[in-house]
Amino acid sequence: MNGPFLHNAFGLALGGTLTSPTRPVQIETQAATSLGVGGGESTATVPNGYEIPGILSFSKATTKIFGGEISDGVFNTTVSVSVEGVRILAGAVTARALDASISSTRDRTQSQPEITASASFTDLVVDSRRIAVRLDADMSSNLPTYKSMRDKFETSSNYEATTCTTRLWRKTKGSLPVELVPHMPQPKTEKAEDSTGILFGSLAQELVCDEPVLTTFYHCIEVPSVGYLFLAELATFAEARRLTMMRFELTKGSYTGRLVLAECFSNGTVVNPFP
Repeated sequence: MNGPFLHNAFGLALGGTLTSPTRPVQIETQAATSLGVGGGESTATVPNGYEIPGILSFSKATTKIFGGEISDGVFNTTVSVSVEGVRILAGAVTARALDASISSTRDRTQSQPEITASASFTDLVVDSRRIAVRLDADMSSNLPTYKSMRDKFETSSNYEATTCTTRLWRKTKGSLPVELVPHMPQPKTEKAEDSTGILFGSLAQELVCDEPVLTTFYHCIEVPSVGYLFLAELATFAEARRLTMMRFELTKGSYTGRLVLAECFSNGTVVNPFP
């Protein structure tokens, strides 16, 4: 007999830690919610926005989570996050909207869940340049299991070569700025996964920037005099995925620290009963 299915999901619009030259900056995590193991629905909304003057703001944010049995023995857990009117550090980074979702479906008869992700950047501007982010539909929707994604890289040298040119799914063969290295997730070897079995990378297949072009490293943009902005990062676990639309590592200016915007995580586990 199969044991219970345990849902597991969370999402948030904004979180992080910053320090100024004189004091820490308190950032209250915004539009954050999670789902209990029993499933159900959960919503967190910040309808009137949030602002730390001169540092960051957004005009509206919503996180929604659903978990339940959608057919006999088949369970779904879905997380969606939307953040509107994003403005960071006096306009160093702005976006009209960030949208992210993760949907996990687990059939009791299957050994792994099928998890798909979707992402959207609307009117993203970095250092006064418009950035068009071309996303990889194949990776986000057509490789739904951990095994299918890992097998794709291990059996298709062309796919691996193309992917690793634009996103970091293998240990980098080139050089990175010294200050960027601690912030760039990558395995310690040439294997696809790191020592814990996690596949790190991004859904951002190509970043197209207005002239003069900004410096990029895979899915990361160097923001002059501020730091490094990572886009559409996807972490793939054996039975879960986490999508982070923006991770901003502030390393160069008056403020140091990390900001995360529009992040969601989803999985679920079938627990076998004790004999």
